[in-house]
Amino acid sequence: MRGHFIKQSRVLAGLIIIGLLGCASPNKDPLSLAGENRDEIKSLLNYYKIPDDTIKFNSAKFLVKNMPHHYTILWSDHKDGSVETFIPINYISKQKVRDAMDSLGVVYRIKGVKKDIEKLPCDYLVSRIEHSYHTLSAFDDAEFAQRILQEFVLPYRVANEKIEDWWTPLHARLKPLFDQKKLTDISRATAIVDSAMRTWFKYYARYAYFQPEMNYTEAMLYEGGLCNHCADFLLMGLRAMGIPSTKDYARLWGNTSGGHIWNAVLLETQQWKPFNFGEYRKEFLLCYQPPKVFRSTFSLNSEIVDEVKRGKNIPAFLLSPLFTDVTNQYVSAVDVRLQGYDFKDDELPLLAVWNRNAWQPVWYGLSENNHVIFHEMASDLVYLPQVFREGKYKNLGEPIWIKHDGTHVFCEPDSSRLISIDGLVAWKYNRMREIINLTKLKSYNLLIWDKEWRIIGKAIPHLKETETTKTANHHSKDKKIKPGANSPEYFLKFDNIPSNGLYRLDDEDQRPFVVAEGKIIYL
Repeated sequence: MRGHFIKQSRVLAGLIIIGLLGCASPNKDPLSLAGENRDEIKSLLNYYKIPDDTIKFNSAKFLVKNMPHHYTILWSDHKDGSVETFIPINYISKQKVRDAMDSLGVVYRIKGVKKDIEKLPCDYLVSRIEHSYHTLSAFDDAEFAQRILQEFVLPYRVANEKIEDWWTPLHARLKPLFDQKKLTDISRATAIVDSAMRTWFKYYARYAYFQPEMNYTEAMLYEGGLCNHCADFLLMGLRAMGIPSTKDYARLWGNTSGGHIWNAVLLETQQWKPFNFGEYRKEFLLCYQPPKVFRSTFSLNSEIVDEVKRGKNIPAFLLSPLFTDVTNQYVSAVDVRLQGYDFKDDELPLLAVWNRNAWQPVWYGLSENNHVIFHEMASDLVYLPQVFREGKYKNLGEPIWIKHDGTHVFCEPDSSRLISIDGLVAWKYNRMREIINLTKLKSYNLLIWDKEWRIIGKAIPHLKETETTKTANHHSKDKKIKPGANSPEYFLKFDNIPSNGLYRLDDEDQRPFVVAEGKIIYL
């Protein structure tokens, strides 16, 4: 999960990306974008072209071709714009971090960016290329296409962190562990790296208010972070040892708030193995349902660029698509086909999920035979069509519940057929996917989606009569049964409600639900 600052930072970063991509067209010659750094880029290409080292020359061209889409975000962590070290691990809890930041006036702001194509010297890139091919020799029996090596071993950065040589110190720390085991097997090697690095770095929720990226030096200083920090740190270690690896991620969950990011390695079997930081030997399970899962790449996804370019307004998350869609490798996915919505020819159709108390876009659709098709969307979720107009997301029409078999159920309220909803609780997921009953003795509003959320009922919890509660009420007048996690007997009931709707309680973080065959189904 991310804190308020992180969410603001991501929005600002998206706006900066828009500015960067104004000159980072995939059709432009990278040398024309290098400015005063042009000679350094030419020196890199000549370094491998002159000795006719075809493999490394191609790798150098791969880096140069994609450098215009990469950059360092420069963060300020103090209200007056100065950069001062603030280390969340020094505080005992997430709330203490929040209090300290408020007291010290620590607010993370984007000061600017450094574009790789304009800044990186030849020697730095040569060092990365040479180290990448040197470490690959540890896996003599593994045969990987050059594209795999370039995409998932070669890159000199893992996010938008400050540039530095991370591979040399990480290789020096990890290599002795390899020598002890004489490892040439990628799976066993990954386990060793994962096990070692989790002793240097930990997951801490208190970093929810921290800057989104860390380089190696910062990671060793801060000693912990969120899932994205953990995945970035581990990716450096894996690639420092020549292990083809990347980050897979759910930008947004579809049935709760937030998102998640984790690592994946490519084994000799050509199969990708996903795992969370410090848990390589454990079975990988997604705690929640992702509408889409993406695999990070260093190269720009030109197919997505071509498909979305017809849109007059393009959301920031699609402007520089450094990822591939791997949804069907994780969940059951179906094509969603829509027609009759107000999608204009120069607009990009979108599907959104309910996340962080708002409809947030997760993917785009393509026009095809009078339909708009959204390819490979996870099922068992509810989506809302959107477009991006004049810098804002505009919701269109009714939500669509995509059932497991691909059936589309359109949640359009029917006031001609009224129903009662009983047995409803205010709830949330915990980290183990258990539903915690949060129903309290207060008034709750029931909402229905009808172009926007509107109130259609009000109720207070009632106590479900069971033999246990009857006995408790009869024999102990002074003893009150407290509502909450330990009292699922408290429920809400609403009468004379329009049927066929998408409903939600008007309370923070409540999930939408439908009523099907008399059952409440949270989505």
